[in-house]
Amino acid sequence: MKQKMEKQDFMFPANSEIVKKYSQVLKMLKKPDMHTISIDVSPEVVTDLQMDLIPELIGAAQHHPALLDKFLFCIDIKFSEVENSTLYVHEMDWKSNVKYYQWFRFLGECIPFAFFFLNDMEARLYTIAGDLLAEGGQELNEKGSRMYFTEKQSNTIHNRAVMACIAFMQYCAPPAFDAKIMIEALIADMHFEFEYEDIKADYERLTKQGMRARVVPKEN
Repeated sequence: MKQKMEKQDFMFPANSEIVKKYSQVLKMLKKPDMHTISIDVSPEVVTDLQMDLIPELIGAAQHHPALLDKFLFCIDIKFSEVENSTLYVHEMDWKSNVKYYQWFRFLGECIPFAFFFLNDMEARLYTIAGDLLAEGGQELNEKGSRMYFTEKQSNTIHNRAVMACIAFMQYCAPPAFDAKIMIEALIADMHFEFEYEDIKADYERLTKQGMRARVVPKEN
């Protein structure tokens, strides 16, 4: 289920059961040596395009602004081979399988700015380009180290990334968290061809126009 929010709303109220559920997990990030939150994803979740835990975690993190900078690139996703198993799909296998591209893209549709929180570079790309990768047609350079999209695909990725960063600024507004450092880090990491000032200007312009908040998970 999904719902629209007013632009200054939190994804979930502070007294929400979802916020309470993830409070202890998020507080663990206060530990100096704690940099990663690992999430196991079952085959059924991927096949059925289920998406509850990660959006809930991201929504709960909104109530911990002091930890948001540490939440950057924090979520490590592992795909189990079978339900409740400690055997995991090899990284190179899920990175070459269309159904995982589609699952990450669905995550990006649910939470457009989810790539701010994923610690795997390819996974971050899949949230804004998984459907395009599933279509095929990309080419690698001579060394096979960088993927090139068509001009049309590149424009789509660019537009999605811009809107995702704008949505992230909106996510950061209720807890009064300065999104600049995180947006600049993401731009540098993913080599986007825009700057933080571009995002800020678009965000301020759209806000003045009465922009409504992104579509977000609805609490059951």
